[in-house]
Amino acid sequence: MIVRQQSPLLRLPVEIQLIIYEFAVVDDTPLLLNCPCDSTYDCEEDWLEDQSLWSNGTKQQPQQPGLTRASRFLRAVTLPMFYERNVFRAHYCFNTDVDFAIKWLDRIGSENRRLLQDFCFIDDNLAFDDMYPNDLMHLRRSAVIRKMGGAIEPKHADYQLRHRVSFLNDDGDEYLELIARLFDH
Repeated sequence: MIVRQQSPLLRLPVEIQLIIYEFAVVDDTPLLLNCPCDSTYDCEEDWLEDQSLWSNGTKQQPQQPGLTRASRFLRAVTLPMFYERNVFRAHYCFNTDVDFAIKWLDRIGSENRRLLQDFCFIDDNLAFDDMYPNDLMHLRRSAVIRKMGGAIEPKHADYQLRHRVSFLNDDGDEYLELIARLFDH
């Protein structure tokens, strides 16, 4: 007969558990889904080096923290915390891999996408949308909108272009199909 003991973590007061969970799954800096645009860097060499780190896998997209895989209970508590409380960013300029970021959004699934509270496509060049409108158009016509139910709204900061994305519930399928047909022409 196997006797299971309750984890010492779960014997702590709930308030302490929540502090530990937050410390384990919430990062104090934005989590990047792809390599930043060249406008983020002071010199081209730094940008090329960072691109290389993304290409060879040294820098990677965020993964669900190990604590979310420790037990079903901890997953149920900490996974929503991971997606709701972290800041997620993806760059969308012409020289970034936007599709890499979109694949991550697809991979996490619709339930987790709906939990994202602070997800934006960004560029550090404030004139980027005016100079390269096709990149923003590509983003608006991407799977983020057409297949994942994303809604993009501009949210400009003093130092950065931001296009905040929120995701609709699954019951918006008919609406999404109508929107998708607009882009099919």
